[in-house]
This record gives sequence, C-alpha cells and structure tokens, in this order.
Amino acid sequence: MTCLCIRTVGTVVLAGLLLDRLVGAGELYVSDDNANLWIVDTVTGNADLVGTTGRKAMHDIAFSSGAELFGVSDGFGADALYNINPTTGAAAYIGDFSPPLFGIQGTSALEFDRTDKLFFAGDWFGGYGTVNTETGEAAALGNLGLGFPG
Repeated sequence: MTCLCIRTVGTVVLAGLLLDRLVGAGELYVSDDNANLWIVDTVTGNADLVGTTGRKAMHDIAFSSGAELFGVSDGFGADALYNINPTTGAAAYIGDFSPPLFGIQGTSALEFDRTDKLFFAGDWFGGYGTVNTETGEAAALGNLGLGFPG
C-alpha cells in the first residue's frame, strides 16, 4: 500500500481525489470544497492550483480512458454531471441525474470501468448506478442500504 502525505496550510476540505493514470505519472487531481481543482505532485506533496470550476464544489471527479475529466455536484433537484477542463479547471454542465432516481443527491463516488461506463455510488439514499456522460441521465442499479457509502 502506498501512502500519500499532503502538506496543508490552513483548513481545506478535499471533496475529490483522483490519481491520474492518464495524463502524468505522479500527479493527483484534487477538487476542494471551494470549487477549485488542484494538481498535487505525489513525490513532493506540492499542490498547484489549476483553477476554479466556476460551479459548486465537486463531490467527486473521474477521468475516462480518453482523458476527459468529469465531476458530480449539486444540480437542480438532483445531482448533476459536469465535464471539467483539466488544464483550466472550468466545468461545463452536462445534465442532472434525471429522471430523479430515489431523489439522487449527495453522490460521493464516481468511477469509470474498463469499458468507459461511468458509475456513481453513495448518494444520501445508498443508491448506485450508471450515468450517461453525454446527457447526465442516471440509471439506478440498486441500493447499498446505506447513505453516503462512497
């Protein structure tokens, strides 16, 4: 197991961590609760601000195999999917997880599988499922029976 220690100044709540397997070895993408995107050098622990998403803070972020960065945050009545520019941090709204399944809110995990299907987990109601990266439409697969298990 590898441990990453990040030096902090002040208090920052990390909303999403993503070790980038695609862009560069030793880089960790981090989104914080102030809607900022950071790149952390996993060797030195130094963090560089990429930029702000211009949206709400992302609950989690995930890269597709094509190096597209996606994030999930609060939307309009349900969580929403965003496409994030990994160079500037700017986030473009794709769509709400609609139709509202279990009132999907509070999603705490996003991850792509090997076929580039995007999954979510850990909403307030313990739901998990898939998300269409073109529309933001979610499809429930089941319930973990726990809230916030991400």
